Amino acid sequence: MKKTKQDKEADQGLREIKRAIDCAEFDQDGFRIHTQDLLASGQIFFPWLPEKGMGKKELSEVLAKEYSRECAWAYEYQKDFLPLVMSTENPKEMGRKWPSIISFILDCTFPLPVSTLLGSDNFKKTMSSAPAANIYPLKDAAHIFSEPGQPGLEAFASGLVRDYWLDIDWRKGPEAVERALVAWVKRNAPPNIPTLRGRNNAVDRFHELAAYRARRAGMDHIAFAALVGRTGANAIYSDQSQFLRASRATAKRIKKFDADVRRIIAAHRKKNK
Repeated sequence: MKKTKQDKEADQGLREIKRAIDCAEFDQDGFRIHTQDLLASGQIFFPWLPEKGMGKKELSEVLAKEYSRECAWAYEYQKDFLPLVMSTENPKEMGRKWPSIISFILDCTFPLPVSTLLGSDNFKKTMSSAPAANIYPLKDAAHIFSEPGQPGLEAFASGLVRDYWLDIDWRKGPEAVERALVAWVKRNAPPNIPTLRGRNNAVDRFHELAAYRARRAGMDHIAFAALVGRTGANAIYSDQSQFLRASRATAKRIKKFDADVRRIIAAHRKKNK
């Protein structure tokens, strides 16, 4: 029977998944080993995420997948799952071996990166919906308030260069409005202003993950900056100390994430002996 175009694309997809699984190697603790060749070929989560506000739920799901990419159990699961896709595996056996939560953490195309599957532009659109609030410079509407021969109005209009008007879609809820406003502030904040707080936003988590992978491949902050194309004043980490702190922070998170999932797997298998 001749294969359809859809069947051929599915076969190609399975081959790509298998290649991604086969090229992964792990250390004695079950964490993925990185090399500079792998990173240069795209085996890293580049900091290409959209600048606009992103939903916490969507971000946490993507980050969980990326943390899973560092753990051996995720690849073991996918090796067992692929035969099930090709209908050569008993679903009951799969259910006894693996808890269902794993299928929520991973998707059927793991370990292919989300950016490869959807494309960077499409992923940005998916993860960054229309903001709940928009802010416009009132200087763009100054002509509405200015009137020839009226000094008071002209002075008022000239002052609008410093002011803005706010358009809020309250139907999206206060959380969405807050995210939109924070995103606007970050985009429009004056450059080089000192910060009075420690950074802890979602995009930083992905930057730190990239630093973790680069560090495991033996890179320093200079090599990392060149790899991701953010050098000089635009560098994500300006010195080696920042780079190492970012790497260590992600290492701790991945280790905890890995331990939590392993406990769930062990408890599931004990229950289903």
